[in-house]
Amino acid sequence: MSLARQLAAVGLLPLTVTLVVPGLILWPNGAEGGGWALVLVGAVLVTAGVALVARPLAEVMIGEGLREMATTITPWIALSALLYGLTAYYFGQAFTLGQRTRLLLVAMIVPASANVVLNLLLIPHWGAAGAAITQAVVSTIALVVLGVVAHGVGIVTLKGLKL
Repeated sequence: MSLARQLAAVGLLPLTVTLVVPGLILWPNGAEGGGWALVLVGAVLVTAGVALVARPLAEVMIGEGLREMATTITPWIALSALLYGLTAYYFGQAFTLGQRTRLLLVAMIVPASANVVLNLLLIPHWGAAGAAITQAVVSTIALVVLGVVAHGVGIVTLKGLKL
């Protein structure tokens, strides 16, 4: 079983997405949503918790040969899972519900291109850590790009954000 599958089996992605998804309900413009900020805080705390227990988690779940690498990349994977959950289940779904999936495809060209470039630059030098860092950076880029585009075309209203 690959390291990525072992770490996923620990529940990093499912746990983070489970906490993020129910609270980040898409509210149409003009509608009032509530409670998602509390769930977001919980998801951030879980992500931080997973990052903080990376070493003991690796000691229990990962073989000795991969333990150090797993300890190094677990915080990056946890951060990526949080950012992916926000991107896919908040902004990504907004494009689908707003029937603007072509715009979603166009907007994702930026993070997809960044993914290829960063993987080519970082993986040869840092291996799995480079891939994990790339995913965190690309997830951040996707979150920002989709948020700006969704807000710009009126799919999602981000209160207090002036673009």
